[in-house]
Amino acid sequence: FSFKNSETPIQCLIVPGNEQVRALSGHLAGLNMDVRPILYPTVPEGAERLRIALHSYNTLEEVQQLMAGLSR
Repeated sequence: FSFKNSETPIQCLIVPGNEQVRALSGHLAGLNMDVRPILYPTVPEGAERLRIALHSYNTLEEVQQLMAGLSR
């Protein structure tokens, strides 16, 4: 997996394959995180991604939980 370059609060993690990105999004939902999958055909096949929206009110603990959830 790799993050796309972004200097905005919207971060995209490339997770190739609709099933794989859905599974990771579901895993994060189980951890009470609202991270949406962006699926083919909305994006090119092989470039499916998670859309992560960070906010100024996110705590360090929430960001750490997100990173731990991504490394499952």
